[in-house]
Amino acid sequence: MEDLIGTALGWIGTIGTFSAYVLIWRGWVDPSAKRYSFLNAAGGFMASAGALAYGAWPAVASNLVWGLIGVQGLLVALRRRSTARGAEELAPGQAAPQLPSVRDWDPNVTEAAAISLPWLMRRPEADVSDGSAVGPAAAGARSAA
Repeated sequence: MEDLIGTALGWIGTIGTFSAYVLIWRGWVDPSAKRYSFLNAAGGFMASAGALAYGAWPAVASNLVWGLIGVQGLLVALRRRSTARGAEELAPGQAAPQLPSVRDWDPNVTEAAAISLPWLMRRPEADVSDGSAVGPAAAGARSAA
């Protein structure tokens, strides 16, 4: 029974990888297509399982690597699709938003408006004991006298 399963997996995997090659060779599919990567990954893993049933270790290793390469191609295709989907969210003819750069900022030219925060301002406080004011304004008045 194991021989039958190993044989079936090996042949199905081989047919999968060969059909992926034929699809590319005939120009019926793009090499970056998900279908191509999926056929390579599934075919590589199935052929690897078939070779494992017979103990053919070099074939197990090479087909396993082939399957992993197919998985990597599938991940790249999926990532490319999600990136393209994000770009489609813009309206046709609408430019992508530009983020400001630090190089574009000039401290001498700013459009910021002055703001008033009265609770942060220090007010001169009056000393009630002798009637003189204590603070920067009072110190300036004393030195002038």
